[in-house]
Amino acid sequence: MAEEIREHVRDRGTWLRLFYIVLFAVILNIASAVLAAAVIIQFGFVLLTGQPNGNLAHLGRTLARFVADVVLYMTFNTDDRPFPFSEWPGGEVPATRGTRRRSSGSRSGGTRSRARAGRSGGSRARTGKSATGGADSSGEAGQ
Repeated sequence: MAEEIREHVRDRGTWLRLFYIVLFAVILNIASAVLAAAVIIQFGFVLLTGQPNGNLAHLGRTLARFVADVVLYMTFNTDDRPFPFSEWPGGEVPATRGTRRRSSGSRSGGTRSRARAGRSGGSRARTGKSATGGADSSGEAGQ
């Protein structure tokens, strides 16, 4: 057993993995700063235009996927090293519940207002939506 432990300690691959873990920890800090800037800028877009910026939303999706890939690598859930050792991840992260996009500047047309009205049994005549609801703009069915 002691020999087995010595073998693991001498394994260069494990020590190389430690180097990459430290490197990706630094990269995660940089990604956090980029994410913070994107959040602030995106909030400004929503304040000024009432709509999120599509390019910033895409950056957020791909950055989320990258961070997930890094965490999976750092926690030994995968041996696949993330970007820059592989391709930049696509933006295929599914939208989370509560994500909304307004087509107008008014709050009454938002997803949350429709969902609240559906849960409380309120009238849909106010928003002009049918009582059957269907999927909202994020692709999720009204809950």
